[in-house]
Amino acid sequence: MLTGRPASRISGSGPAILFDMGPRRVLIVRLDQSNPGFYIGEEPSRKTAKGSGRGGGGQAPFVLLLKSRLTGFRLAEMRKPADDRTVTMFFHGQAADSPATEAQVYRLELHFTGRSTNAFLFNSEGHLEGAFRDRGGETSVSGEIGQIGEARVTGCFATDFISIAKAEIAKTNFSQEEIIDRYFRGGSPLGPGLRREFLRRAGSAESAGAFTSLLDDLVERPHRPLVYSTFPLDQAGERLANSSKDVALSCIPLSLGGEMVEREFETFSAAAAAYYAAIDNIEQFNARYSNAVRLLATAVKKEQGLLASVHEDISRFSDPDRFKRNGDLLLAGLATAKRTPHGAMVTDLYDEAQTEIEIGLEEGETLQEAAARYYGLYQKGRRALKVLEPRARAIAEKVDRLEALAESIETDPTAGNLAHIEKRLGIAKPDHPALGPGRAPKKDKTRTPAIGRRFVSSDGYEIVVGKNDRENDTITFRVAGSHDVWLHAADYPGSHVVVRNPKRQPVPFKTIVEAAEVAAQYSQAKKEKKAAVHYAQKKFVTKPPKSKPGLVRLSSFKTVMVEPGIKVKKVEEPGQRIELSGEP
Repeated sequence: MLTGRPASRISGSGPAILFDMGPRRVLIVRLDQSNPGFYIGEEPSRKTAKGSGRGGGGQAPFVLLLKSRLTGFRLAEMRKPADDRTVTMFFHGQAADSPATEAQVYRLELHFTGRSTNAFLFNSEGHLEGAFRDRGGETSVSGEIGQIGEARVTGCFATDFISIAKAEIAKTNFSQEEIIDRYFRGGSPLGPGLRREFLRRAGSAESAGAFTSLLDDLVERPHRPLVYSTFPLDQAGERLANSSKDVALSCIPLSLGGEMVEREFETFSAAAAAYYAAIDNIEQFNARYSNAVRLLATAVKKEQGLLASVHEDISRFSDPDRFKRNGDLLLAGLATAKRTPHGAMVTDLYDEAQTEIEIGLEEGETLQEAAARYYGLYQKGRRALKVLEPRARAIAEKVDRLEALAESIETDPTAGNLAHIEKRLGIAKPDHPALGPGRAPKKDKTRTPAIGRRFVSSDGYEIVVGKNDRENDTITFRVAGSHDVWLHAADYPGSHVVVRNPKRQPVPFKTIVEAAEVAAQYSQAKKEKKAAVHYAQKKFVTKPPKSKPGLVRLSSFKTVMVEPGIKVKKVEEPGQRIELSGEP
């Protein structure tokens, strides 16, 4: 079918190589050591070109070598020894860049020998120009033909193996164990698949007769292009399956009973194409399934850790009044407190017995500083409980939803359920045409994600407000320009506020007042009737070395008194993250 045809195009990636030999004739070579193959397909397909899913994207160096040497060359001859899993192909032609030179002959040797699957390209002088080795990687080498002389012997066996075996079985009544030990081990041409078939046949017949019937199917009876599967072939990749157990390619009928469905094809190439397509679909689905399971497990572990941390914070702030009591007792006992290595002993005025208790102090801390710190913890604890308890409930609900998804994918490992879970997780399907296995689309690096709250002043200036200390740093030192106006509530913790000034013209005072009102609102001064707010051009704002996030230093600033509040229009923020919601 292929002799005399030119290789008009050569492509592939990983362990799969495609030779386009003309209309509706594509020679497909799979050098995957776990599933080698050699057959004719009607047209190149994206899935076939990707091989068995282990090779990665891009064309391999050996494929590029074949393209440069064999494109346009005609297949002059093909040899296949009857007792060896090797194929030798001879290509004749002239190099496109030097048509005046003599005709060249290239010899491509393909060794489909399981663990040592190799391909070798020799030139007209018999020199080895390149080699592919499917051993987790590939190498390109050069040298003499003698360098791989031993490789050709690997996997060979005597041509009269089967006739000798049949003669021995006819004379000697070997047991099942003796047949396995004698004919299925060592360098036997009867591989594990045929060994399993013999054991199945021996289960319903005498061992010698079962072995003889297997040998007759191999050499005496006509071979048939058969594919066996535990599911309809067109459903391969629709649910979790084992590519080595749930689908099989065979040239003889297999004694599988009702375990697998038998399907016969017109040609062996058609059977091989259907078999390898099923293998690829199964492996792609399994890769997606494993990726989803891994992501779910990671997400559950992350959320459980977050929930534990929130519960720890709730426990730490569960009784904020104790911090206030510590501050009161330290201030009341300024004159009578006794310092200890780790704190101070004071009289407990809240106890009727007036006992002495020890209150912890930090190293070098005065009693007044410690009291101020405890008052701060009291305020923080009261605010924290209002936030942490609803947050703990929300995280617990998310953990429940994630665990439900994990249980769902385990009990229903089908394509429909997997697609649903992938959508819930927000991950790309690994078999997306533009993506590799498990890869998501590239993010647009030219777009900066929205940071902070955003408002627009009555004069049309954008006002950006930080949500936490890290965002404060980002807004001040990465978003703001040197002529932007920076604002912060004086003497109160709060958000950094920036008025964007792209035109570098003086910002109207009305806009500064509106931004100052926002800064006061997003600070601990929001309950005050009037609050002082510092403002300055961003170029006068610097960060002390090794300081905590949110801490800045002002070299020049002005102050304005305003009423905390928001009198400007808020800009709706685009969603940056899709949270799991609803029933799984």
